[in-house]
Amino acid sequence: MQLRSLMTIGVLAALADPAFAGVLTGQCLDSDGHPVKSALLVFKSNDGNGPPTVLGGSTDAQGYFTTTITPDGDYEMNVMPLAPPASVVVTRRIESVLVGPSTNHLGVIEMELGCDVTGRVINSSGTPLQQVQLDYVAGPDQQPLDFTNPDSDVAGRFRVAVPFGSVELRFEPGIVPYYGGPGTAGWSNTWIFSGPVDLGDIVLPDGFTATGKVVAAADGSAVEDAEVNAFDRAAGKWIFVAKNRTDATGAFSVVLPIGTFDLQIVPDQADQLSPKTIANKKLPPALSLGTIRLDEGFEVTGRVRDSSHNKLEGARVDVYDSATGAAIPLANPFTDASGDWLAILPSGTFDFVLSASFDQPFGSVTLEDVVITDETDLNDVQLPDVPFFTLEGFGTPGRGGFIPSITGDGGTPRLGNLDFCALLDQARGGTWAMVTVWTVTPPGSGLGSFSRGGGGLSADPGHSTFFVLIDGPRGAAGQGSGRLQLPIDALPELVGVELRVRFEVHDPAARGGFAKSRTLLATISE
Repeated sequence: MQLRSLMTIGVLAALADPAFAGVLTGQCLDSDGHPVKSALLVFKSNDGNGPPTVLGGSTDAQGYFTTTITPDGDYEMNVMPLAPPASVVVTRRIESVLVGPSTNHLGVIEMELGCDVTGRVINSSGTPLQQVQLDYVAGPDQQPLDFTNPDSDVAGRFRVAVPFGSVELRFEPGIVPYYGGPGTAGWSNTWIFSGPVDLGDIVLPDGFTATGKVVAAADGSAVEDAEVNAFDRAAGKWIFVAKNRTDATGAFSVVLPIGTFDLQIVPDQADQLSPKTIANKKLPPALSLGTIRLDEGFEVTGRVRDSSHNKLEGARVDVYDSATGAAIPLANPFTDASGDWLAILPSGTFDFVLSASFDQPFGSVTLEDVVITDETDLNDVQLPDVPFFTLEGFGTPGRGGFIPSITGDGGTPRLGNLDFCALLDQARGGTWAMVTVWTVTPPGSGLGSFSRGGGGLSADPGHSTFFVLIDGPRGAAGQGSGRLQLPIDALPELVGVELRVRFEVHDPAARGGFAKSRTLLATISE
């Protein structure tokens, strides 16, 4: 009895001690200013600790939360809104939230409104797949985000909210005994979403296992938590590989579709080991790679700055073999809050491409034929300015005297930015608009006009005209809005091309029956 009393006193003292717990407060609102109610708040320690104890881990009817976290520390915070049809608000991740003795008032957390996306997952025989887990990749950091309702149901159906623009949906088969076990591979695809859509049947490919064990070449010790990635040689792209990390013994077992792959083993930076590529491996049959030995690598460091020499967080570092052009995988290809980056590489000659994320108004720089034979610092690299867009000309008013407003969105107009789009606001509600898209090519380029093709801007002659629906209350002056996606493919011939966009909104109150926006100008860069 005395022991129990002492234990109880100790627990109460620990809970009362502000060093062991902390409070977060705030309010979640969607991008239209409406409360995000009943959203779950999920926390993951950035300090390497286990899951915390959370009290008050959801928002109330007005989007407010008062959440107690035990223990205190630095946490990643994920706000998980209600799933469709209750909500089309998308998941929001905050990378670092500090929990300590004093209450941390987070203020208003703005949540993005997205698209209601449905579909059904089946295998190659047409059997619906239950408990296929979905997540998605979007935005500049390209880190996967979870859905509130991530699993397909007994009929293989799923329903999720995704952001507008370019989104990669990833499908990970459920575990045995559910359909889609080791005989079905994971799969992903990138769509450009501009509104609600049913994707129909998603057919996951037949899968075959590839197994192996990763060790350090120097002492044979197991390499835990190394990534196993796969490059599809026929498709010329990286594919999604589910459950692709080594365990505590260095072992891995991944399921891949039929094909020929280059497999890349990417250790954690802390292991100070070089990544390794195992080329030209064909499946089926199942593949045993045996023991894979990783050599010690060299630290290569550098810093990325903007055009004013400020530290640039979130810039991407890509490394290629100068002789073959093959990509060299990095455990962390992004700069930190100080603009610093670190890569572990073998000896050799490499090209380094340093580029800002699309949501930053800067471009990219390439360092060619860099020889690495020891620890190397590549010093500061300054990225050039890349404007988002400019406007020219004059619009014409519609109902209520409102001139339709046009802006660019989705980041800078750079190669590979599939999220670039034109947004319309202050238009007549509940109508339609005609959108003209045309370009001016650089003098002496020998290129003709460009237009938007099915997947992005392409070298088709002439300008293009599109029709988009304008939302908002029907006939309401200045309350309508719309968008046109203008994905920019990674085509080198697009560099220097000037993109021009103008909306003409059907409006009987306007002169000639159409209220016109100004013209948006954006010059495509690397």
